[in-house]
Amino acid sequence: MRRVARRADGWLPVHVPEWGRFDPAAVTEPMARIRDLAEEPGRDRSDLDAILRVYPGSSGSRDGVFDTVASAGDAGIGHVFVELMNPADTVEEALEIVDRVLRAARN
Repeated sequence: MRRVARRADGWLPVHVPEWGRFDPAAVTEPMARIRDLAEEPGRDRSDLDAILRVYPGSSGSRDGVFDTVASAGDAGIGHVFVELMNPADTVEEALEIVDRVLRAARN
C-alpha cells in the first residue's frame, strides 16, 4: 500500500464472481488507507484512483459480473475492466455480455 501511495496513479483491485458477492468495502477501505498514506509524502489524495478488474471463470458467473459492475459505483469506482475470455465461447456471446455489462454500468 505504501508503494502504491508513493508511486502509483492508483490501485487495481480484483473481484472473481465465483468467490462470492462483491463487497464495496473490499475496495473503499483499502483505497482510503492508500489515499491517507499518499498524503505523507505530500501527494494529493484525489490523484489516486481505482480500476476494478472482474475475472469471471465461466458462463455461470455472468450474473455475478453484472451485479459487480452495477455495484462498483457504491465503492466509488468509475472504471471497471471485465475479462471476457472465460465466460464467452463465441464473439457473439462476448458482445452480448458487453451489452449487458454496459447496461449494468449505466444503472
